[in-house]
Formats: sequence, C-alpha cells, structure tokens
Amino acid sequence: MADAIESARPSWVDDGLFPYESRFVDIDGHTVHYVDEGSGPTLLLLHGNPTWSFLWRDVIRALRDDFRCIALDYPGFGLSTPRLGYRYLPEEHAEVVTGFVDALGLKGVTLVGQDWGGPIGLAAVLRRPGVFDRLVLANTWAWPVKGVLHFEAFSRIVGGLPIRFLVRRLNLLVDAFIPTGHRRRKPTAAEMTHYRRALDTPERRQASAVLPGRILASRAFFAEVEAGLTDLAHLPTLIVWGDADIAFRPQERERLEAAFPEHETVIVEGAGTYVESDAPEEFVAAIRDWAATQPGNASRMGETDLLDHSHPHGS
Repeated sequence: MADAIESARPSWVDDGLFPYESRFVDIDGHTVHYVDEGSGPTLLLLHGNPTWSFLWRDVIRALRDDFRCIALDYPGFGLSTPRLGYRYLPEEHAEVVTGFVDALGLKGVTLVGQDWGGPIGLAAVLRRPGVFDRLVLANTWAWPVKGVLHFEAFSRIVGGLPIRFLVRRLNLLVDAFIPTGHRRRKPTAAEMTHYRRALDTPERRQASAVLPGRILASRAFFAEVEAGLTDLAHLPTLIVWGDADIAFRPQERERLEAAFPEHETVIVEGAGTYVESDAPEEFVAAIRDWAATQPGNASRMGETDLLDHSHPHGS
C-alpha cells in the first residue's frame, strides 16, 4: 500500500469549477494526483490527451451521490508530477494506473476509459483481471492501427518533429484539440484556462507531445491489448459514442462492439471526442440507465466500496 504524500493544489485551480479535494499518492516515484468522490460502485475515470481529471468534473458532480468516482492524472498531465526519466509512453501510463489500483486497494471497479484512457485502462484491466467487473468505453480504440491511413496520417504529422516542437512551445494540442473535441458546446474561457495551465511550460507539454507519435510507435503495446480482448469479452460493456468525432469513426465503434459481445451502445448525436464534457447529461444518463440493468450491481459492489471507502491514502 502506498503512503500518503504531501503535494499542493495550485492556486489557479478554481474551487468552484473543480470543487473536489485534490489527493496525491506516490506510485513508483511519481506524484499522482487524483480525486475520489462519493460512495457506491467504483468508477475509475481515465482521461486521454491533452486532458486531465478536470475533464470528468460534470460527470463526477452528477454521479457521486450513487457511485464512488475516482479520476487520476497520468504523470506529466494535470496535477501529477513524473519521476525523473519518465518517457510518457502509454505502456508506462498503464503501469502507473495498475500501481494506482493496487495502492488504493480497489475492487469491483468499472473502468471508464475515453480516448487514450481506453487502451491504457484496458491494459490495466488485463494486468488485474479480478479487480474490474465492467467497462465503459467512450470514443476510443484498443488495437494497432498501422496501415489505417486515418490514424497513420495523424500519428506521422502530429507526432512528427515540427508539430511536436509547436506543441511544446505553444501548447498547440490544447488549443486545437479541446475546441474541436467539443461539437455540441463551446468550452468556456475558464475551462480552456484549466487545460492550458495544467500544461503551462514546454517541459509540462512533453507528455502531450509524445502520445500522437506513439499511436504507431507503441505497436507492441497495442498488440498486447488487442490480444487480451478475448479474455475481457465476457465483461458487461457500455459503449458511449459521440458521433461527430473527427478522431474516432463508426469503424472503431463497430470493432469495439464486436470485441465486447456483452455490450450496450449509446450514440450521443452531434457530440465530439470529449463526449463526457461535450454532452455530460447524456453521458451520465447512459451510465445510470446501464448500471441499473446490471444484476447485483449496487448491492454487491456498493457494500464492498462502502467498507473500503475511508481514503487512507490521500493527502
């Protein structure tokens, strides 16, 4: 079990916009920031690029009366600090998430993975199969994409040296991805500030600059996740899909549906990549409606979490 560590929540985090206690835990030398709100069945909320746990604020606010909502930041993202020598690779993030699950002693968990949170989270599920009972996958993927022009072009262009330079110098991914990933509404100036400030130096932006190129370069990691999907095919799965996403297409959704036969799909019309932030009411309703259909969900998982929910590890 990891010990609580002291770390400060920066003053730029607006307590009204992100009204959750910031907790910090040491995971293998990293200072990992997370929020842990509510009680009941556990939802582990994993973000993508270039976001952080702030992405889930509306979902947490709506669900914390009935669920234990845990959202962490990968090292180099949000309020988490990496140890020296960390390379910000998805396979490394998956190890951190696995260590986080161990440190908090989580059980009966529903993975909620969006964008990079899908493959990173599924890798953690494969490493700790007894911990996770259910999956919620939103606008994501879980397999190698070499040879798929849509992804190859993005990875080679955005992962190439010129764009990586601009990402580090100008915070390009935040300024480009956050607005285009919201199609139903426009992110507010305050929201954009929270994404920019989390990656407010060239050093901090290295984490977001690395991931686009890893879509191709981490082929072995994606092959490992894909090979494990058959072992996870029995898990009840909710697929929530913003259908106006320019990154993840119907082909990706259909492949996830084929991989997880015990799935239910909710299409959120007109929503973009960050569907949980773009259309939070519909995202929350999808989880609530689906969870209500899961046999023994509240009784079995809720009792486990209510017993465990003493926050011994947060600072």
